[in-house]
Amino acid sequence: MLLILRKFLLAILILVNSSFSFAVTQKPLDVAVLYFFPPFVMPSGNGGFSGFDISLVQNVCDSLQRVCNFRPMRFRDLISSVETGQTDMAVSGLMITMSRLEHVHMSVPYMPSASRFVGRTEDKVKDFSIESIKGKNIGVLEGTTFFEELKGVGVGSLRIFQFKEENEQISALDRKIIDYILVDNVTAKYWQSHSNNKLVALGEPMTFGLGYGIAVNPRNPDLLNDVNQALKNYIGTVTFQQNMDIYFSNFE
Repeated sequence: MLLILRKFLLAILILVNSSFSFAVTQKPLDVAVLYFFPPFVMPSGNGGFSGFDISLVQNVCDSLQRVCNFRPMRFRDLISSVETGQTDMAVSGLMITMSRLEHVHMSVPYMPSASRFVGRTEDKVKDFSIESIKGKNIGVLEGTTFFEELKGVGVGSLRIFQFKEENEQISALDRKIIDYILVDNVTAKYWQSHSNNKLVALGEPMTFGLGYGIAVNPRNPDLLNDVNQALKNYIGTVTFQQNMDIYFSNFE
């Protein structure tokens, strides 16, 4: 009887060690992110990153027992890096659109997506509407869906300027090189709260896209399934709501 018990315990120990070894030896997941795209992605100490999307994808990696390796790059390179297999996934406020689905897989949405204009507080238009941008200089981040959105609003005489970095378009707006920028709604509210009253979110949020999602390598359907299941398990949890409060509610 004692011998049987020892064999049973040995089998359990081998099984546990095998499972642990499998988790440790799993290939890390390379995740493409922006350098700075608040409140989705922001630099933190020691070359790391914080932000809502960072917390979200880190939870996914933890759920899959994989290590997240964050690869910072410009927005225009996020989708192509996933499409070509240079990275496994990408996050940074990525709206799910039909044009993006032609290049990569997108996860289930984890939050509704909307855009909004930002302008200078000193030039605030009382009743801002889409007609207010007619004949104006509008800034967008290169590689985002906002260029596509502006082309579809049906307002003539627009001059659209594309910027490589978030800070570049904020600087151009502050220096009056452009009149407005079009960004994510939560980003618009972030800048309204973090600009010393220089910038203001204008008009109402405009729904665009099918929600925010994680871009996944199109040649790895198993990873997409795993990511979707991890997201479904994460959305609605206490941790998910806490991160919503940390990164969004403080500037509602």
